[in-house]
Amino acid sequence: METLKRIALVFALMVGLIAGLATPAQAEEIHAYTPQNPSYESVTAGGTFTGQVSFSGPTYAWSVQIALDIQAGIVGPVVENTTLTCDGKVVASSHHIEQSDYLFHGSSAVDTDCNKYVLDGTLQFTYQGAVGTVIIYDPFVVRAS
Repeated sequence: METLKRIALVFALMVGLIAGLATPAQAEEIHAYTPQNPSYESVTAGGTFTGQVSFSGPTYAWSVQIALDIQAGIVGPVVENTTLTCDGKVVASSHHIEQSDYLFHGSSAVDTDCNKYVLDGTLQFTYQGAVGTVIIYDPFVVRAS
C-alpha cells in the first residue's frame, strides 16, 4: 500500500520517572496528501492516528484515539490542544476536554498553495498518578497530483 511507504506518524510509548507517560506521534519529515494517497493511518501500542484530505473541499481531517491499555491507566479527563498552521500562520485550532475514550479530532480547509502545513498539539492527562502526554505532530503539504 502506497500510504504505508510514506513517512509514518509513529506512536512510541515511553515511560519516564517524572513525566509519567509521554507518547509522541510525529512525522520525521514533511509528507504529501494527494488524490492518489489522501489518507494515512498509524496503529501502534500508543493508539491510532489518522489524517485525511478530502479533495472535494479540500479539507484536512485528523483524529487520535488513545490505546485501550493507556486509557485504562488514565484518571479524569484528557485535555486536547492543537493548532494547524500554514507557512507559520494559524489557520485552525482545536480544544477538547473529554474522557479518555473520546476520539480526539479536528478539521480545516486546506489548499495546494501552502508550502507547509503543520498539525501540532498535545493530549494531557493524569496517568497512574503522574502526568501523561500524547504529542501530536504532522507536517504535510497538499498536492493536486
